[in-house]
Amino acid sequence: MKLLPCLFALAALAPVPMATALTRTLPSEELTLYSKERGALPVIIATAASEETERLAQEFVAALERITGTTFPLERSEAPKGIVFGTAVDWPGRLPEIEEGFSRSYAQEDYQIRTGEERLELIGRTALGLENAMWDVLRHLGFRHFFPGEHWEIWPKKETLSVRFSAFVRPDYYSRNFSFPRMLEEAEDVRLWERRNRMQAGFTLRAHHVYGAIIKRNARHFQEHPEDLVPADKDMKLDPSSPTLRELVVNDSLRLLRQYPDWNSLSMEPSDGGNWRGDSPLGSPSNQAVTLANHVASTLRGVLPERNVKVGMLAYHEHSPPPEIEVDRDVVVRVATAYIKQGYTTEALLKGWHAKGAETGISEFLSIWSWDYSLPARTRASDPAYLARVLPEYYALGARHWNAQATGSWASDGLGYYLCTLLLWDTSQAERLDEIFADFYDKAFGKAAGEMRALYEQCLLKNPRGLFSSDLIGRIYRHLKRALELAEAPEEQRRILDYVGYTRYLELTLQGRTHRGKAQREDLRALLALADELPDTRMVTLDLVRKRPPFGTPAEAKAERAALSPDGPATRETLLGWIGEGIAAHPTIGFEPVSYGSSLIPGPDSLRVLGGPEEIELIGDNRLALYASKTGETFRFTLDGARLYGNRGPVKVRLLADAHPIIGEPVAEAEVEADKSAHSVILKSPYPGAHWLEISDGGGGTGVSWPRGQRVAIPMSPEEKVRFLSAYRNSLAFYVPKGCRVIGGYSAKAKGQLINPAGEAAYDFEKEAGPGYFSVDVPEGQDGKLWRFHDADGGKLLLTVPPYLVRNGSELLVPDDAPPL
Repeated sequence: MKLLPCLFALAALAPVPMATALTRTLPSEELTLYSKERGALPVIIATAASEETERLAQEFVAALERITGTTFPLERSEAPKGIVFGTAVDWPGRLPEIEEGFSRSYAQEDYQIRTGEERLELIGRTALGLENAMWDVLRHLGFRHFFPGEHWEIWPKKETLSVRFSAFVRPDYYSRNFSFPRMLEEAEDVRLWERRNRMQAGFTLRAHHVYGAIIKRNARHFQEHPEDLVPADKDMKLDPSSPTLRELVVNDSLRLLRQYPDWNSLSMEPSDGGNWRGDSPLGSPSNQAVTLANHVASTLRGVLPERNVKVGMLAYHEHSPPPEIEVDRDVVVRVATAYIKQGYTTEALLKGWHAKGAETGISEFLSIWSWDYSLPARTRASDPAYLARVLPEYYALGARHWNAQATGSWASDGLGYYLCTLLLWDTSQAERLDEIFADFYDKAFGKAAGEMRALYEQCLLKNPRGLFSSDLIGRIYRHLKRALELAEAPEEQRRILDYVGYTRYLELTLQGRTHRGKAQREDLRALLALADELPDTRMVTLDLVRKRPPFGTPAEAKAERAALSPDGPATRETLLGWIGEGIAAHPTIGFEPVSYGSSLIPGPDSLRVLGGPEEIELIGDNRLALYASKTGETFRFTLDGARLYGNRGPVKVRLLADAHPIIGEPVAEAEVEADKSAHSVILKSPYPGAHWLEISDGGGGTGVSWPRGQRVAIPMSPEEKVRFLSAYRNSLAFYVPKGCRVIGGYSAKAKGQLINPAGEAAYDFEKEAGPGYFSVDVPEGQDGKLWRFHDADGGKLLLTVPPYLVRNGSELLVPDDAPPL
């Protein structure tokens, strides 16, 4: 379906592209809604408009009054002059008919905004479409609601409102949902934020795990028919090959739909985990899950055709691969972006399920408390480049539904959440990333915009310097101090102060992960006290801090909370004190990171050869740097997959050559079974020079080895690093260029030593308390040589020297822009 841009103009406001218009271009004229000379146009609702329409009209009138300072009359009339406000029922003939074959559930959010003939029309297909139209117009008048909370609302002041609109709008993603923790989903300020950012979709795709609930609701049936279950202590599965099971599930579904007459979808997502029937006549777990979903969908379509019920499920875990059978047209499959089996990518799964006839969507993992504990620059939500890439890409592959697991941590992730609200309606907004963020910084922080932009780009969003450390905390406090000095309006200062409590949370978290024993319990007590002192500004989910703290155990947290004596809420003076104390306690690193190019050349064979490990252990998707001295050179590797997990699919490798004219196209490929056995891989390249070996094991973990002397380098920079298995310890070398006076880097764990060219320990990581930067002086005469880590964990990043590790000097590769060897 062709998407057409709308037209828009507004006096005294820089134009912001509106949501994408769908299906047709409408004529439009510029219209003055308000001026001191002409007064305000009335807001007109139909004589028979519903109470819901009237309530929305009153909300719209109040918003216009807040922007202009004048009252907009609200009138019931059949004469459509002024600001015509209502639904397609109120004002028939204004919206196009729903296309044949398109679900009415998906069309509920359709709306049209158009100026002309002395009127502005805001007409929604339903009340929900009308509400979204209202917030779209207010956004173009300058209103913003960036984060939850009244002080994150931006209400412009305008002496004149002149607009030109021409748009018929439908969201790119028909269902859009953040799955926040329950306490946030029920919070009024979060619901209001979602409303104003058009996240209340007309269609709700239910795709949660339901096998357990079906078993519980029908316990008697399964007592009489135990053969309908795959027995297990947990993760019990239904057996869709059984006719009695299929009949039971259909009847159970009909009872649910009668109980909830407003439901337009029903979940048939299996229970979590494995335990599928291995000898099923239906075949794979995906076939089994789809068989049941297909049966329910086709039966409901015949019994309740007027309901147009969709059946939701996931492509997830053991049933993530596409099935061999066709998928019913009313089954909607959300592809998970994690927990994928058999080596598939999300993109490959979207294509595969779509090819089998499934309507598709995405189950995203923007931030998970137990994964990231709301630390900065850790999550997909804090990676705008990722969001701006994948949401349009998934849409282009046919995804029309989106759900994301998300914690309520707006300090680290809120800008990503806000970006998602725009991209889910109009994926072309990805082209406006800089404008969207500049709008946020300017409107939220005024004259402190530049400082807050620096805070985000250097500390909170994914970037090479966003490594959790004392340095990071010190830099955040310094940015906040300068931002407060620049901000003029009280609301701007209040927004900046929200980040102070979050930074104090980071500070105590770092301390608690550093200390042990009694000191850690004191840190835990301080963290829990902080959670009680801070107002709930949604910068971090305080309830999760209390129940599942980022260090210590939930039981310890419960005991410490019971013994707390609250000091009362944190005051402005308290927050300012934390800034001063934080700056004093967290000096920034004493070196500047150095950037090197990625074009690598061999190092000299004359450098001392240091013994290194026979193999390295990697997990997930990784790249190793290689070098071919001549055309037709052969690279040899041994791969041993499933070191950590089985059933993650084969280990796949791709060889890419820098000299290949087609970027990203491999010159050789291979894959081996992940069966905890060693497999030999031989790759031949038609090009000389620098190469990259991509290794993907689906998260199973892989041992990788190669012949001694083969040029292989392991990237370890913030921008590009391999993922070692968590328990992997290594003794790998790196080159210190001539003239380099300091080795600066980052250590994720306090493990190992740094050994100088003389074989002496120059730095002992065991003395470090936790994650952070390290700095080691390079004595005269020890530059231009190899240093090495000894018995170190895999999380050592290099920031002032070429960030490539090698097993020994005979395999050394260095950037061609490094100082001469």
